[in-house]
Parts: sequence; structure tokens; C-alpha cells
Amino acid sequence: MEGPRDDEGRLHGRVGAREEALLLGLRAQPDDVARWREYAEAIAEAWPDHATRIRSACGRGDPTGPEGVLAALLDTLPEELREAVVTLGGRLTAGPTVWLEAEQFLAHHDALFRAAPLVTDLILSDATDAVGRLALLPALRRYTALSFSDTLLFNGGAGQLAGSPHLGQLLHLGLIGTDLDDEDLSALFGSRAFPRLTSLDLSNDREGQSYSLDGLRALAGAAFAGTLELLTMERRWFGPGVVSVLAALPRLEGIGLEGGALGDAGAVALAAMPRRWTRLGLGWNDIGDAGVVALAGSEALGGLRWLDLGNNDFGDDGALALARSPFLTALESLKLGRPKLSPETREALSARFGVCVRFDLP
Repeated sequence: MEGPRDDEGRLHGRVGAREEALLLGLRAQPDDVARWREYAEAIAEAWPDHATRIRSACGRGDPTGPEGVLAALLDTLPEELREAVVTLGGRLTAGPTVWLEAEQFLAHHDALFRAAPLVTDLILSDATDAVGRLALLPALRRYTALSFSDTLLFNGGAGQLAGSPHLGQLLHLGLIGTDLDDEDLSALFGSRAFPRLTSLDLSNDREGQSYSLDGLRALAGAAFAGTLELLTMERRWFGPGVVSVLAALPRLEGIGLEGGALGDAGAVALAAMPRRWTRLGLGWNDIGDAGVVALAGSEALGGLRWLDLGNNDFGDDGALALARSPFLTALESLKLGRPKLSPETREALSARFGVCVRFDLP
């Protein structure tokens, strides 16, 4: 495998087709030492420092698996990128996510992939002026999750993203606080750029979304409407009317609607949906006893693992319904915020759910 050897070349050296295939193979089987050694041999001439580091780590028989190799490769990144990764994303070897500025990714995406092939989730910050260039970047095909931070998609940004030919493998798209309006949603939902999405986040952060409930209804016609399993729209005050949008997504099993103004009517409608919910984020929704009782009595919650009802308006009646529910058998986490409950009710909740139930401090 030929490649640049000088410092400038190392900064901008491209990952070719064969090297990309080898790196993706390592991602699929990161504990396969033979694959790491094969990759080291393939890049030995073009990237001798990388190859030496890989051979050394593999030769030690490091019991931490790929951690030793990846830790060694981290030092091959340009200093600018290495510092950004450590500062913004934590240890690169600790998980599949990296968070860095969009301009840094545009400049060093191949170096990042070569040093951290196991990263599958990408969070890009300050990308407002870079979306058009990012959308045309083939390197995005290497990631299954793409999210933006401190980024606005107005003035055509959403349309540029929707027109990208390199996002067909995406499973998650995070667009929190990106200043989306109905026209932007129309472009995103009308696109075939990401037909495999299973997770979508359209939340607000600082009043940064202006799309309406009517605009959201176009989601039912999206190419990914049939694959979407998790939809997050925190701090969008659509009220109970949003439930009709959820009903049009046949595989939806998790929602994050914190701050959605659902009220009891919305909670009752969710409870009545013929679903098998696994995750319900319903904090700050003005849900009272009637809504919680409906949820606790719903067979749709039979597979629920995570439930957030924090900062709602229910009391003992709703909480006791949860404690006595015959359906909440799979629950692993129950967040209740700071409800006004009697000691007896708190004891009933603890007896039923143990350490899974959590209250916020006063």
C-alpha cells in the first residue's frame, strides 16, 4: 500500500479503498489479533509508525483486547486533533463516540479513522458553515450515528444534509437545537438520504426549533418512518396532539417527550396505543393521577425498561398505581422527580421497584 511519508502527507494522507476495508473489518472484529497484524503489514510501507505501534501492542498480548492497540494509535493523531478529542470527547479508546469541531473533522477525517476505526458515532460542533461540505464528504459513510452541536441548519442547511449521498448507513440522526422550521422538516422527511434511521432527535435546547405540529406530521411519509424505533423531541410543547404523529410510526417503541405539555389526555392516549413501549421519557408534562393510572394499567408497558415521570403533577393515587401495576415487570429505571407522596406510598414503590426507583433531591 503506497502512501505519503512526510509530515504534510501524514496530516492529509488519504485512506484508500483497501485500507478502509481492513479498518472496517477491524471494527467488526476488534479482538482479532490476526486482523490487526494483517492491517499492520498492509500499511507498513506507507505508515511505518502506525504499523510499529500495532505490532508492539499485539506482541504484548495485552489482556485489554483492542484497548492497547487503540491507545497506541491515539498518539499518531495530529496534536490539534488529539487535544480536541481528549478535551471534547473523552478518551478515544473508551467508547464508540467522538465529539469534535466540524472544521477539524473536515481537515483530519482520514487521520481520525486510521487512529480510531472503532468509532461509529460522530458528534460535530460549530457546523453551521460546514454542512454543505460535510454533506459531500464520503468519509461520513464510516459512521452510523451523526449528531450536531451548536449548529444551525437554517438557510438551506437541512436541505444540504437531506441531499447527501453518504448517509445511507445512518441509524441515528441528532438535530438538537438546529433551528428547524417546517420547510426544513419537509426536506428531511422527503429525502431518501437516510432510509435506515432507527433513532431521531429533534429536541429543543434554547428555543432553537420552530417547526410546528403540522410540519411534524410529514414524518409519517418519511423513508425511515417504517424503521424508526426512538423519537426524541424534548421541550416541544405540542400537547396531546403529538400522539397521532407517534401512531403513524409502526416500529416506534421509545419516545423522549420531556416538556411536551401532554397532560393527562396525552398520557391516556399513549397508554391506549397498541404498542410495546420500551422507553418513555415523559418528565415535565403536566401529567396527573389520571394519566399515571392509565399508564400503569396499560398492557403496552409490559416490556417497558425505562420510565421518566419526573416533575409531573401526580400524587399518591398515581404512584400507588405504578407500585401495583401487573405490567411493569421489566422496568430497570423509574424516575419520579419530587412528587408529594406519603411515606406509605414511597415504601410501596421501594418494595416493588427497589433501587430502580429514583427521586430527585428536594
